[in-house]
Amino acid sequence: MEIDSPQSFAHLVKYANLLKDFKISELSEPQSRDVFDIVKDFRAITGEAALELINMDESSDIETAFENWDLEAKLWHLIELLINFRTADISFDQNDIGLQGPLGLELIYRKTLLESDKSLYELWLIMVWIQSNVKAPERPANIGTSKWPNSFLSGDLRSSDLDFPLRDSGCKIDAKDLESDQAFYKYAYELILAGQLDDVRRECEYSDNLTLALILCGIDDQTASDSETPDSGNPKTKEAVYKRALWRRAVHALSLSEDLGHYERAIYSYLAGDVVYAADTITLNWDTELLLYLNQSWQTTFEKHVLSEHAMDTKDILAPIEATPLSLQNILDLVSSKHASESEHPLRVLMGAVILDKIPEIVNSSVQMLVNAIKGIEPGNDMVEEPYLLRVVTHVVIVMDMIYPGSIQEHDKSSLITAYVTILSLYELYDIIPIYISFLGEEETLEAYSFFLSNLIDAGVRRKQLELCRTLEMPTTNILKKTAQRIFEETSSSYVPITGVNVHAEIEETDKRLVAGAEWLLEGRLHVDALEAYVVISRRFLITGRIGSLRYLYEKQDLSNLIKNYELDTLHNSDGRTTAVQEIHQYQALLDMFQNFEHWQQLSANSEDNASLPHSLDSLKTISGAVYKFVKTFLVELSEVMNSEDQDVIHEIRALYTPYMVFELHQALVAASEDLKVASFVTEALSLATLVANETDQIYLLFQSSGRLEEYLQLIAKTATLV
Repeated sequence: MEIDSPQSFAHLVKYANLLKDFKISELSEPQSRDVFDIVKDFRAITGEAALELINMDESSDIETAFENWDLEAKLWHLIELLINFRTADISFDQNDIGLQGPLGLELIYRKTLLESDKSLYELWLIMVWIQSNVKAPERPANIGTSKWPNSFLSGDLRSSDLDFPLRDSGCKIDAKDLESDQAFYKYAYELILAGQLDDVRRECEYSDNLTLALILCGIDDQTASDSETPDSGNPKTKEAVYKRALWRRAVHALSLSEDLGHYERAIYSYLAGDVVYAADTITLNWDTELLLYLNQSWQTTFEKHVLSEHAMDTKDILAPIEATPLSLQNILDLVSSKHASESEHPLRVLMGAVILDKIPEIVNSSVQMLVNAIKGIEPGNDMVEEPYLLRVVTHVVIVMDMIYPGSIQEHDKSSLITAYVTILSLYELYDIIPIYISFLGEEETLEAYSFFLSNLIDAGVRRKQLELCRTLEMPTTNILKKTAQRIFEETSSSYVPITGVNVHAEIEETDKRLVAGAEWLLEGRLHVDALEAYVVISRRFLITGRIGSLRYLYEKQDLSNLIKNYELDTLHNSDGRTTAVQEIHQYQALLDMFQNFEHWQQLSANSEDNASLPHSLDSLKTISGAVYKFVKTFLVELSEVMNSEDQDVIHEIRALYTPYMVFELHQALVAASEDLKVASFVTEALSLATLVANETDQIYLLFQSSGRLEEYLQLIAKTATLV
């Protein structure tokens, strides 16, 4: 699964930085920013991304990418218009709904109706959205400056009446004139769909198409009114309403004339609020088809409202237009049936969810698609196959949850954001991950962020994460504790107790990850938790014989400084905590023992050099004394004050390393006896048995626990033969 092509990583960072700036602003000054500013910025980013593709060499991939960015820009625009309206306090400004200048009667009715019917206003906004995103057509070069010029010059047109060809079936129009006329009406139709009526009026003047210019005058009846509210009792008002209804029917009748060209008929059909002719003869796409049906519902609803205000029946009007306003759901179903391929595009599905106010449902469906893909039930669904879709849905969820807190199920939001940041981590876009996690609830934040942090090893990346975590005022302490806990739990199966000690084993990646877990606590200045984590890690390394890993753990940090900070933090609450420091000291003493033996081995390797002989003897005596002390004291006092669970672990460690040190000293003494020709070393090696067997220290019990008592007895017997 991907989220976008690598070329678009810069856009991913832009998205994240917008959310980051918004989050920081909200933290410093709540409600200082409008969430719809983010929506506008998202739209701007997608628009820029689409523009970047325009100058690239054309290919199917480029075309697909451009379409996706373009549709995403439209989606954010739809959210900006429609969701903003749904959440805002309704305050109608005449400029917002196309009412400019002195209000005529129709504009007054339009304003009144929109104020009283919120669902109708939504329909109007969707129409505005479509028209503003319809691509403006290029002006054809073959549109003339007059009507039928070639026909006049040839003498085939004998009247200056521009509509004469409609009344005289024998009139022949020059082919070039027909071509120019068709180009004009096609251009005018496309301008009308784009909502550019003023441009259409200008084109009518430039090309001498006066008939259409006159018809367009009926769109907005400018009959003067002394009031900004409808006056149904005014005869003048009633007459204007009646004229408007007649105008609509006259235009509708024109759309039915088979003598007119396709695009001219389509224009009249649209102006009259009909879809039948245009939908059957003109090539439309998903957007324009949707616009036709919305326009039909709008005009039908508007007319019924106006006529009912004046108690007028459409039966009183010639050529009634039979049409029932369709619901948005029915309109979308109709459009989908005609443009199945376009309707199935994931971004248009999202647009439909926005229009129908069903975003939570589509989000839940998206999450289910992710789950199915993971389970292998539906591995090829859109959430997997379309690289941009996870990003878009995730950002829609974040925005919608800010606008309607709680509208998106927390599980769905968490699933999408978690999936998104997982992909970001694969692309190593680490710096933007905490921004998204900060939009989760606290429990989900702990779960998602700890999962991400638990796999970070690089020190620089970790410091940056901690900095971002604090900047975004996330629950840093709990996150770091949860991260350490997660690492400890996930690695626990790698630390099953063994009976051997491997001093020179390589440090495994699991060990490094475990140490990194403790370092998160250190970087968060959680000294108490960090030292206690060191104790747990030390025990894990020791019961699995990983001396090299234990040395790696203690050398990575300044333990003395950690212990000092630990003691300062527990100064007023030291009950039961001092054992952690004592235990760490005991393990340091164990490492010192291993270092002493390593030093002795280096000296014994040079035993042929007489100059090193005194050093070898001194070193062995030091080791011998240290082992006696170690064997009698290692973890003994601690084991007496700990709870039963800790006592078991401590006993395992003692049973592994106390016999080990006795064996090591015994073998070192015997070897030194042979190499240095000192017979007393054999006697000293045998005397260790007294230390092991005495009932005061009961060290023999540790040999029994480790299963090495029989081995030790055999070693004693073998050594006795050397005396």
